[in-house]
Amino acid sequence: MLHYDQDAGAYVLERGAPAPDRPRPELPDAAGPYPKIASAIRELEEIGKRLRTERAAAGRGDYHEIPPLAIAAVARRLEHGRAKHGGGRAYLRAGEPLSVWADKVIRHTFRALAGDAAEDHLAAAAVDLLVLLELRERIRRGELPPALDDLDLAGPE
Repeated sequence: MLHYDQDAGAYVLERGAPAPDRPRPELPDAAGPYPKIASAIRELEEIGKRLRTERAAAGRGDYHEIPPLAIAAVARRLEHGRAKHGGGRAYLRAGEPLSVWADKVIRHTFRALAGDAAEDHLAAAAVDLLVLLELRERIRRGELPPALDDLDLAGPE
């Protein structure tokens, strides 16, 4: 994101959005020393807003909003699960109904809330929730039998 750094007295490019509590300075008006630059910056900001709106409207998702530290914890948990249960997306071969995965989500969540530190229960709950979502989507697409949806979660989108 391009913003005006008052300390540096210049526009700087920074990754991510400005902090919400930091007031955004006004761009110089067209009568200022760099009217073409100010106009170009305003135009780029408008294009960015339009593109974000169009992307969201297109139903493609906001992948840049996925929390990277949480995903790293999930990846570590998947690595742990691969060592314990074998890899290769064994959950697709297991044929367990969705209620089994929902139960795992709830169980790990309650263990985390109870303070059980024997393992990373929040990451385990996140993995199990992701598997639940994956299986639901595969049932919706017809890739898995509808009989696995014993909770009626694969109803209309």
